[in-house]
Amino acid sequence: TAVEEQRNRWESVKQEASLAQERATAAETAVQDLRRSLEEAEQSAAHAQKEQQKTQCRTEELAATVKELQQSLEEARQTSSVDRQAKASAESRAETLEAAL
Repeated sequence: TAVEEQRNRWESVKQEASLAQERATAAETAVQDLRRSLEEAEQSAAHAQKEQQKTQCRTEELAATVKELQQSLEEARQTSSVDRQAKASAESRAETLEAAL
């Protein structure tokens, strides 16, 4: 019976070792999966950052274009105002000359 008891203990120890090995393998697999997930997340973050930078640059370009267009519009308004004043002045002189004739 002492031999059987020793054999039972040995089987128990082997089972525990086997279970421990399975848990270690599962943990190792989980670590590898987590590493892959981390790498994918880092790549996604880097890609998102690049896209954000592109978007920021495009936004700045568009803001500069809007500013240029606003300046052009203001210049056109001023030119139009000057042209109207010149036209009115020319018409007034023409009327004055007609009246003098």
